[in-house]
Amino acid sequence: MDDIKCEKCLIAICFIFISSIFLLALGKSSLEILIFNLFKMNEKTTHLLERTFRFGVDVLKFLGTLPYNFIFKVPMLQLSRCSTSIGANYEEAQGAVSKRDFIHKTGISYREARESVYWLRTLSELYQDEKISGRFRAI
Repeated sequence: MDDIKCEKCLIAICFIFISSIFLLALGKSSLEILIFNLFKMNEKTTHLLERTFRFGVDVLKFLGTLPYNFIFKVPMLQLSRCSTSIGANYEEAQGAVSKRDFIHKTGISYREARESVYWLRTLSELYQDEKISGRFRAI
C-alpha cells in the first residue's frame, strides 16, 4: 500500500516539475506557477489570491516610504499586520477542510480588510503633508 502512495507522489512531483518548466517557458511568474501547480484553482480565485498578496506587499512598500515618528509606530505596525493578513487568511482558506471552515477563514480576511481601511484612514489623518496624504488615496 505504501508503495502505491509513493508512486503517486512521484508522479505528482514529476507533473509539477514538467508543468513548471512549461509555464516558465511561457513567461509566467513563479507565483503563478506555484498557484497553478499546487492548487489548480479557478481564474477568479487565482486573481483574488494575487490581488490580496499584491495589496499586502504594496502596503509594506508604502509604509517603508513614510517618515518615521514615534506617534505613528502603532498605526504603521497594525496596518502592516492586518494588510498582509488579508492574503494570508485567504490563502489559508483555500486549504479549508469544510465549507464552514472556508467561510470562517474568508470572514477573517474580510475583517482584516476592514481593519486595514481603518488604519489607512488613521494614518491619513495623522500625516497631513500633501505629498504623503495623496499616496494614501492611491492605495
